[in-house]
Formats: sequence, C-alpha cells, structure tokens
Amino acid sequence: MKCPSCGREIPQGQNWCRMCQPESWEGFYENEKEAPQTGKGNRHVWEDGKDVLPERPENSNSDGMWLARLEWVDPKKQKEAYNPVLQPLALARPVPMTEEERRETAVVVEEPAVPEVRGTPEVPKEQEPVISYLPPKEPGIFLTNRKVVMALGCVLALTLAGAWIGWVLGGRQTAGEYEDQMSGLTRELEDVREEAEALQSERDKLAEEQEALLSLSETLAAGDELEALELADAYSDLLPGDLLSGVRGRVYEAGKASYLNGDKNQAEEYFSALGDWSRSADYLDLIRMERDGVDESDYDRLVEIVDLPNASALLFADEDMSLTYLEGEWETGTLDDYYFKMVKNDEGGHTASYNLPSFDLEGYFYLEDGVYAVGTEKETAVDYFRFTAAGKNDLEVYCYKDGQTYTLHRA
Repeated sequence: MKCPSCGREIPQGQNWCRMCQPESWEGFYENEKEAPQTGKGNRHVWEDGKDVLPERPENSNSDGMWLARLEWVDPKKQKEAYNPVLQPLALARPVPMTEEERRETAVVVEEPAVPEVRGTPEVPKEQEPVISYLPPKEPGIFLTNRKVVMALGCVLALTLAGAWIGWVLGGRQTAGEYEDQMSGLTRELEDVREEAEALQSERDKLAEEQEALLSLSETLAAGDELEALELADAYSDLLPGDLLSGVRGRVYEAGKASYLNGDKNQAEEYFSALGDWSRSADYLDLIRMERDGVDESDYDRLVEIVDLPNASALLFADEDMSLTYLEGEWETGTLDDYYFKMVKNDEGGHTASYNLPSFDLEGYFYLEDGVYAVGTEKETAVDYFRFTAAGKNDLEVYCYKDGQTYTLHRA
C-alpha cells in the first residue's frame, strides 16, 4: 500500500505516511469493504494515522458512511482521489439523526486477520482504500434549492429590465423637455434681440429727429421759410405731423403776405413750394388770371375762388361775367327781408329789381367794377350799390343811401 501524497510504502490500514499525515483527515467510504482493514471486526476511524475504536461519529450520514474531519487537503491529491460515484454523496446535505437511528444504522466492518510476514508485504491493488475529494463544509440554499435561485434570478432580471426601460423612457422624455426648454430659451433670446434692435433703431431715430429739429429751428430763426420747408420735407419721416403742418402753415402765411403786399412773384414761389397744401393751388390760379387776364373759360374757376383777395374785383372787372354772376334772386333771409333780383329780358338785356335802401330815380342801370348806378346817362348816373362777391352763393351789398352793408344769399 502506498501513501497517496508521496508514494512511499505504508503499512496496511494507514492512509498516509508519517511525513504526509495531516492533523485530521476526512474520508467517505461507500461500504465496509472499501474501508481500511485493521484486522478488528468492528467500526473504526483514524486519528494521527493510528487506529482507534471511537463511538459512531455524530456527523455520519444515513448510509453508514464514515466521516472524519480534515483541516487541510492537497488540491492535487484531492483531484486524483476524486470518485464520481461518491461525488453526489459528498454534495448531499446530511440529515440530522437521533441516537437510536445512529445505533440501528451503524455499520460494523469485519476485517480479516492479516498473516504475519517478514518484510514489507505487497498489498493487492484491489484492497487499496478509495479516497474521495474533500466536500464543502456546509452547502447553503444557493446549492440545494435551485428553484429558489432561478426564481430570484428571474425577479432580478425583470427588475433590471424594468429599470432599463424606465431609464430609456425617462431619458427620452428628459431629452424632449430639454429640447422644449432650449426652444423656449431660443425664442426668448430672439425676442430680446429684436427688442434690442428696436430700441437701437428708436435711439437712432431720436438722434436724427434732434438733428432735424435743430437744423429746422435754426433755419426758421433765420427767416428762410423755403429752406425750412425743404428740411421739413426731407425729415418728414422723422418729424411729427403737427410740426410739419406748422412749417407749411408758416410758408403759406408768408405766401399770403407776399401776395397782399403785391409781391406776386415771391407769393407764387411760396405757393408753388407748398403744392396742393391748403389753398396754395387757388392762389396760384388767381395769380395766373391776374397776370394773363380772364375770359369766359375762367368764369367757373374764378367763381370757385371768388372769396380770395382781389378775386371779386377780378370777377366784376368784366361786365358780362358780373351780370352772369348776379343773375338770380338774392335775399338777406332776416326780418328786414331785403332782396335783389337780376333777370334777362326778352330783348337780351337784363332787368333788376330790389327793395334795398336806394334813391328814387328813373333811368337805366349801369354796372362797372361792381358798382351799380342809375341814371339816364352813364356819366350822370348815381351810385346806388357796390357789389362784392363773398363766395359762390354769397354777396355783400353796400348801399350808398344809408351807408350800410347787407349780406345776401343766393335763393
């Protein structure tokens, strides 16, 4: 028989030589035949390589296999001593037994007597003990209850899968919220930028307005209305409307003043600069008629502007246009109820009737430059009335008899 560790020859009944013997050794034997032979017909274990006759071990299994403690086992020898038949037995959890069950299941190993021989006897190979590998001390739940382990594994896998799905969905939602927030911030930045640009534009506009106002005020202070008008037109987009109207009104008044003062050329220059503003065009037509003269084609236009200065004198300067204007019935429309009436007669002339204060004379009437006179001859005729056209349908009549002026309206 040889030592399983170093291969030295050892006596029958020993498992190790004295050099390789551990402090304690644990081995399993399937039956009494495979247990080491001691020559004593009863059960046994080994301690320190010697045979002893102890009580039945408390940690033996129900199959009567012997169990002893082993603190250290050489891994190489353990692998060589592995027995696939005993492997399932080594992994089985021992079932606690009562003392009575232990006695009933005790295995008594009878070993044949060994004849005395000189020298080292050869031990048949079939009598060498079978050494199993060292089993784990105490297998736990993860080795014995595989269903529980599998269930726990499934639960863990499902939990991890749910957590991963939640993380993915949460990540997508978070990404969407992040995009919304970024879009909102972008819109806010665009609004701020637009507001800043608008403020800068207003600031530039105000600066230009200040410059325009300064230039305009200096020009008006210098008395150059035409240049002021040019500046106002140039800054029409910057200056307020009432200021522009004020500048144009000042130029208009300057044109009227020039006209009344007899400076028709200067007045025409002012009114031409204003264009159609207010009655500038009417003054321009009046200046043209005064310069070029009037004819029948100018009657309607002259009647429209007859309220302007000198327009009435221009109208009554022509006898035919004067009679045409006076045709019809005029009345005061007051309690006095004065009237003046001019109609054409059958002879192609005109006949006048009235109840205004006048002299009681006989003869013909004569109309020249708006003065109505009565007499047998033009040179000796007495002035009765002086007509002034106040509008297309308004007539002012000065009566020489009482020195009063009456306003009549076309009936």
